[in-house]
Parts: sequence; structure tokens; C-alpha cells
Amino acid sequence: MRVIIWTCQSEHYVRWSHKHQNGGVTPNGEIHAEFGHRAWDALELCFNLRGCGWNWSDGLHVPKETRPTSRPGFAITTALYFIIGITIFDIVHISVQTFDPNFASPTGGSIYDMSLPPIPRYLRSSAICSLGGLIFWTAIEVAYLLSTLIGVVALQQRPSQWPPLFENPLLSDSLSEYWSRRWHQLFRQCFVSLGFKPMSFVAGRAGGVFGAFFISGILHDFGLWGMGGGTEPSSMYTFFLMMGVGVVVENAWKYMTGYKVGGIFGRVWATAWLVGWSHLLIDVYCRKGVVASKFFPDGYRPSLVLLHFVRRFLKL
Repeated sequence: MRVIIWTCQSEHYVRWSHKHQNGGVTPNGEIHAEFGHRAWDALELCFNLRGCGWNWSDGLHVPKETRPTSRPGFAITTALYFIIGITIFDIVHISVQTFDPNFASPTGGSIYDMSLPPIPRYLRSSAICSLGGLIFWTAIEVAYLLSTLIGVVALQQRPSQWPPLFENPLLSDSLSEYWSRRWHQLFRQCFVSLGFKPMSFVAGRAGGVFGAFFISGILHDFGLWGMGGGTEPSSMYTFFLMMGVGVVVENAWKYMTGYKVGGIFGRVWATAWLVGWSHLLIDVYCRKGVVASKFFPDGYRPSLVLLHFVRRFLKL
């Protein structure tokens, strides 16, 4: 996706940190830099998914930093967040796996227990979906925190180059806020450049919204294929396209009433829409064995290690 974007790019990519330096940018946009700087710039283009510090990240929402700005304080705080995050992730992960033994097996299983009456069945599946969302959130957050530590401590990058990734998605007052501000924006450029912009020319803003979510469906379905169990476009694409429907409905509400979706009712609406349609997403991940993924060696899962220490403490 990014290679396609780079191929069609008409303007030079420029670091904001270099752009305003005297002699930093020539009339044709080329940066005067030593080879080392150019090598770092090349690595940044490959691995800096959000484009923080670059001119191609215009419009990107970056959550406010709450960690200390000094390198030692930033690194220590990030390490603490990483330890806490990886523990929470494993607790939620193992909680989902306890719903059904098949969830801990590569063969997988459905989130729907057909032996239960409809209401208990869907309450159970909704609980699994809610926990599944927390798994995605904490897994991505933990991976980013680990990358942050490597960048700041090992590669001596500035803390400002690693701003927060999420802005507490649980506080979202609307689907628009959830997807554009509070959820991670790692693939924003791909979705905007390959989905939103082309479809906006064809079908206006609403078409652009669907285009962005369609590209998201492709990316996630391709990731599902990587597990070896094949893809399931009907479930993947439907989930993400329905997110587009929700966002378009919110825009229509604002156009007709003059008020943005928000407040407690907006939060209830966004939660119900997300959890309701996430049944498609979480069920396919469970049936394809994704939830059975092992992240830690046997006997060293943070949740089990924590439980062991708690038991020993209570015995004392």
C-alpha cells in the first residue's frame, strides 16, 4: 500500500524538523543532509507509519503526551506502562480463552454457544467481543511501547518522536471520534490515500468514508490469511463497511440537526454499534484460531505468574 502511495506522490517528503532550518531545503525540495541523516530519513519513511514529524502527516491527530519529557523519565515511565500493559493484555487474552477450550486451539471455535437460549447466547458472545476489543487495543499498545523503548533507549531517538498511540478509546462519544482520534492512526495514510481520496472524487465525502473502510477491510482480511486458515471477506468487509455506515449516519445527523453526535447517548450509540457489528470480526478470528496465538513460553504467561505470586502472598 505504501509503495503505491510513494509511486504516485507528486511532492517531496520533508521532515518538519529540517524544513525551516537555514539552507535546509532547496527550491526543489531536496534536503541538504549527510549520508547518515539520509539513512535515518529512509528508515523513518519505512517504519514511521503515522508520519510524525513529516509533512505527509497533515491532519493527523496525535494524543497529548503525559509522560515526562526527559529521556530517563520517559523511558522509565514507558517501561512501567509496558509491564502493566502486557499483564493486562494477557489477563484479558486468557479470559477469552476460558470461554471455550477451542479458543486455545488452532482449530478454533465460534463465539456462539448454540446450546444456550438466544438472550444468554448473545450476552455471552457480546462479552467475548468486548474482551476481544480490549485484546486488540492492549496488544497494539504493548507492541508500540516496546518499539518506543527500543527507539528511545537503544537508538537514542527523542521522546517526542514516540508520542502516545491511543487516546483511551473507551471514552469515545461517537464512531467518528473513535476511528479518527481515539483509535490508533497507524494506517491512516494508507486508508486516506488509497481509499478516501479516490472514492471522494467518485461519490463525495460519504464515498470517501466507505473507501477508507474498504481498504481497512482488505488489510485485515489479508492479515487473517496470514494465519493459514484462509480469508473470509464477507465477515471482514461487512464489519468495516458497517463502520462506514455508522460514520455516515452521524454526519447525516449533524447535517439535519446541526448537532454533533456526543454525550452519554453518543457513547451508548457508539458502543452498541461497535460491539454489535464486532460479532462478525471476533467470530472469524476465533474460528480461524487467531485467539489461540501464543505470545509467551509455557509457564511464563504474565497472568499466571501474577496469580502464582498472589497465591503465595495470601498463604503468607
